[in-house]
Amino acid sequence: MSTLTRRPNHDDIPALRLIWKTAFGDGDLDGFFNHYYARDHCIVAVTNDTPVSAGYLLPAGSYLDCDGPGVPCAMIYGVATLPGFRGQGFGAAVVRGLIAEGHDSGYAAITLCPAEDSLFNYYSARTDLRDWFYIHERRHSYDPASNINAGLIPVAAGEYDSLRSNFLAGVPHIAPDIRALTYQALLCRQYGGGFYSIDTKNGAACAVVERQSPDVVWIKELLSPAECENDALAAIMSSYPAKEYIVRTPARSSPHSGQGSGNIDPSIRRFGMISVSSTLHSQPPALHTPHSTLHAPPAPPWFGLAFD
Repeated sequence: MSTLTRRPNHDDIPALRLIWKTAFGDGDLDGFFNHYYARDHCIVAVTNDTPVSAGYLLPAGSYLDCDGPGVPCAMIYGVATLPGFRGQGFGAAVVRGLIAEGHDSGYAAITLCPAEDSLFNYYSARTDLRDWFYIHERRHSYDPASNINAGLIPVAAGEYDSLRSNFLAGVPHIAPDIRALTYQALLCRQYGGGFYSIDTKNGAACAVVERQSPDVVWIKELLSPAECENDALAAIMSSYPAKEYIVRTPARSSPHSGQGSGNIDPSIRRFGMISVSSTLHSQPPALHTPHSTLHAPPAPPWFGLAFD
């Protein structure tokens, strides 16, 4: 059965807000609709011309293949379907529409960070999206005895961008533009967090922090040399007391801890997918797609700030 998709009309905005709120439970949507929403970068699936599923394409900056030239990148965001219409292919149709819209608009790389692990297989079976980004994610308990040998310094979006670029030199990654970073900063403030530079006795670090609940702090991105990581985490704990900390850092190795060993590091997991335009010729080597196959980059690519 074919699904009718289209761009939204102005009169569809209340329906878009309803779909989002029903799926994600967010109360304040003004930040997104005022800062990022654009009719030309939204696709809805409809029944009786009423939106029942929607998704958004956000200009996300560039995909950088190590230290080579970047290519324009957009992120698929906020894909959601009303409960009574799930399991009927509406969401997949929206994603396919957004991929086509993105490539037609000149974005060489279209990315998506599925909300659940099962959705990686779902989208790879229904679209040309492929697994690409990984994260190293661990959980820590609050340790009041940690030695605080670091200082947490709030920084603006532009300064954080500079810090981030230094830490990710040589790592394939998404480099958000200032609009994306400003939106992430807005989300951080909304949830009681922010962008930080961290000075430790062994060097510098930087982090994006949000308070997920009174008991849980989410360190969405912690970038530092290995010898600084514990001190950086202790500084965050000191400023953000909580029972639990979810910490994301780049995966410095493959999810398989040893070639041919079959061992899998459970703290490394899939995080994002990518679709690459076959019509653009200015792509870095890791993004070439002969026979629709992506060449593996030299290190697991880092996404980081996905607004999740």
